[in-house]
Amino acid sequence: MGEPVKRTRSSFSVSEELPERLQAVLRSRWALACLAVLGVLLLMWPVSGGNKGTVKPEQKSLPSAKGGSIKTDMERELSAILSEIDGAGNVAVSITLASEGISSFAVNTKETKTSTEETDKGGTVRKTADTSISQDVVMMTGNQSPLLVEKKSPQVKGVLVVAAGASDSAVKERIMKAVATLLDIPASKVLVLPRE
Repeated sequence: MGEPVKRTRSSFSVSEELPERLQAVLRSRWALACLAVLGVLLLMWPVSGGNKGTVKPEQKSLPSAKGGSIKTDMERELSAILSEIDGAGNVAVSITLASEGISSFAVNTKETKTSTEETDKGGTVRKTADTSISQDVVMMTGNQSPLLVEKKSPQVKGVLVVAAGASDSAVKERIMKAVATLLDIPASKVLVLPRE
């Protein structure tokens, strides 16, 4: 009888174990996977030729809900709330705004580039390039209103509050905290004074 066969682990290549047909399939799947990854990368790669057919936000100031200015509406609403604080009494408010807020609407931007090259009889080459850009606000289907991308609240720089009960330090403190909380500003931007 023959000697027992020793089984040892040895490294082997795909070409030794697999038939040629299977090797071709594996190579083609590998090639397909590589092409798919390359395609995805090309889709994500930024195009250097400008923004063709992209959607960019268009910014406009916020209109007031009651037809007045945003500042006037904010002052009126804040005065009404602060006058409800126990001991505040009659309240007047003045707000200083850095901006009145911005609404950004989606805009379709289309950029068209054309170039022509002319050669005259003398062999002189003249090149002409023309770029045209058009922008259209994106409208929502159904109600035909612009598509809102982002809405930023007005930026408050400071608030002056004149209240009848502000001579009491506890009432003054409550008014200051209320204004800072409602407008999301630091208390250092709020000044509360007593009414004469």
